Amino acid sequence: MGADGSTGGRDGVRQPRLYRAATGAARPLRRSLRFAEGRLLESVVPEGALGTAIEPGKDGDMLTRHWLWIAAVLGGLAVVVGAFAAHGLESHLQKKYAGQTQSRAGERMSAARKYLGDFETGARYQMYHALALLGVGLLAQRRTKWSVEVAGWSFLLGTVLFSGSLYALVLTGQTWWGIVAPFGGGLLIFGWAALAMAACPCGSPLPENPEASK
Repeated sequence: MGADGSTGGRDGVRQPRLYRAATGAARPLRRSLRFAEGRLLESVVPEGALGTAIEPGKDGDMLTRHWLWIAAVLGGLAVVVGAFAAHGLESHLQKKYAGQTQSRAGERMSAARKYLGDFETGARYQMYHALALLGVGLLAQRRTKWSVEVAGWSFLLGTVLFSGSLYALVLTGQTWWGIVAPFGGGLLIFGWAALAMAACPCGSPLPENPEASK
């Protein structure tokens, strides 16, 4: 030990006693702050501060269940509606719109054919977004980000407005329902943007701290 209180350090370098004491006290903190490929470990972050991560529990399970249930119901109804369009709707439309014509993409066609196409479009988009809601439900297992919920509600409400307005237009013949469809389409687009934000790799949940489990 030197006169200044220093001790022999690694490689023969003399280190002050205060420096060694501070280094020893900081060692546990360094372990808890260890980075794995730039990821900050959860042990040093206050509980609840990680909005992008979700711990196993009631909240994540509930989010997952309700979006998966809605997706299943929406998908099942899409199959029913599609079957109705394929097997029962055409004859009804031919009677309802007999002799009437409509224009679609600059082409004149019978109103029955045009409205049948509109109905099938609604069924397709309903199925597409039932599958998208399955993705929302699965993502809800990993994330509690607000964008997951926004995506889910946008898909649900957008499908109701878009597909629902097409169904109502075809079955009632009230053309004002066509005004509603663009609002539903806008919500669907917004839902995809929110889903992309929720699934962005930049918001990946942090891994479990290996030190905390010891």
